[in-house]
Amino acid sequence: YKVFTLNANGDSAKQLTHVKTFIDKKVNGIIIFGGHGDTFKEISMKAWEANIPLICHMMFLPGALTNIVHDSWEGSTKMAIWLANQMHGHGQYMILDLAGWHILEIRKSAIEEVMRWFPNIKCAGTYRVNLADPVGMSYTFTKTAIQENPDLKGVFCTWGMPMIGAIKAIKEMGKADQIAVAGTDTDKPVLNLMARENAPRTAVVGHPQDISAHTAVKILSKALEYKSVQEAREHLPAVAVIDIAFT
Repeated sequence: YKVFTLNANGDSAKQLTHVKTFIDKKVNGIIIFGGHGDTFKEISMKAWEANIPLICHMMFLPGALTNIVHDSWEGSTKMAIWLANQMHGHGQYMILDLAGWHILEIRKSAIEEVMRWFPNIKCAGTYRVNLADPVGMSYTFTKTAIQENPDLKGVFCTWGMPMIGAIKAIKEMGKADQIAVAGTDTDKPVLNLMARENAPRTAVVGHPQDISAHTAVKILSKALEYKSVQEAREHLPAVAVIDIAFT
């Protein structure tokens, strides 16, 4: 195969333009790794209409042949149980989130579902962190939450980068012994902070990107053996779930 690769560096608008470019070039197949799911709904249908198999990662798109996701429900459930244990079943926790991402909605739902079984654990609030400044915003939100909620004992991050700002605020406020941090995505800066002696208790869910990438290529390669995306859909999975790792 001849492979064309474009990197939007987290810019969904640019990523959308890239996908349009691939469709205009009439490529044989497209793989999208990550992105703001709602942005790609319409363009995914255009790929389907153009008979181009589209494999997407960490999103659910109506025009995708296969949606590849990590098991965010299981991972976030484990994170929630870990956090509830760290809080000893009482106190408040906060959520650092990002609006509009399908998988993150699943992660948020999972922790809320677990925590509702602990009557003495309350959510101090959900704070939306954007892509432009996730570390700075999460730092400010966490610091404010600590000031407003003296019994804050947990922070749950639906994606990796907000953990950096949260850990920074917790350390600065002298609350490393009181507040535990749970999150997803094993970003290297997060792992580096976790490894320091003065870090708060922190746990993450790791998503094996190499396995999901291999799965995407394998499914797309198989899809190209069929005459149409409609025929491929009859033989290939609509959803492929990748196991997670817990640290």
